[in-house]
Amino acid sequence: MGKKLDEMTITIVGVGQIGGSFALALKENQAGGKIIGMDKKKVIEKFRTGEIFDSLTFNLDSAVREADFIFLSTPVLTILNLLPQIVQHMKRDAVLLDSGSTKREIVSLMSKYPQRILIGGHPMAGREKPGFESASSTLLENKLFALVFPTKKSLEGKSTVLALLEKIGAIPFEIDGEKHDLVVSLTSHLPYVLSLCLSSLVEDFFNKDTLFKKFISSGFIGATRLSFTQKEMGKGILKSNSSHIIRMIDEYRDRLAGIRSLIEKGNEEEMDRFLGKINRFHSELV
Repeated sequence: MGKKLDEMTITIVGVGQIGGSFALALKENQAGGKIIGMDKKKVIEKFRTGEIFDSLTFNLDSAVREADFIFLSTPVLTILNLLPQIVQHMKRDAVLLDSGSTKREIVSLMSKYPQRILIGGHPMAGREKPGFESASSTLLENKLFALVFPTKKSLEGKSTVLALLEKIGAIPFEIDGEKHDLVVSLTSHLPYVLSLCLSSLVEDFFNKDTLFKKFISSGFIGATRLSFTQKEMGKGILKSNSSHIIRMIDEYRDRLAGIRSLIEKGNEEEMDRFLGKINRFHSELV
């Protein structure tokens, strides 16, 4: 694609937290020419043309037909549904980048359109509360942005994507789709599952005895905050990365059994060794 960044028409499909943050970052860093925001009618009606977006629409076809660059930022299952529709109407030399939190199924679908410039992406950023209200121009800044190039044609959009990510301060990281999903199943999706599990357990205890509610601590809030993840986003994660998540649940179950055994034995020296090891690991991690 021959256009410079400041000449491009950029369409953002899905103006929630990530799509909204991408738009705000583009605006603040003067990247892109015209920025189009596309979402459901009830979402679009909350915005005023000219403040963040130069144009607003709830019509997908017209939004992508005009675009030189498309940022597809919706939950995974919606991405899988919208992508075939977008491909029909996008320019032949337009670049599409998605932001789905799993990549295997998305890039597999992208590979079925080898004549289109379709790139898989996943910014390692976000907050639990969904929607544009949680968007920020700096949300993606200094955050890893995973990139998957599923076809030879998709590589034609690499320089454009890298230039845009550089403009907004994100850190590009090229990775295989399968490897991506394995890694995030441990670092992101398993914590989400554990948060769901703990929330479900505590809800049962709350229903049996309201006294438990009086003893909610910051530890509980921190450990369950991921369970506030938007339902559609969570469902997409669980469905599209099920095999890796199940593997990590099994791995976690074995570790949990080990900790249970440690508690049962009550050996202080063993506890000290284990807790010390984890403390050192966490100190190095953060």
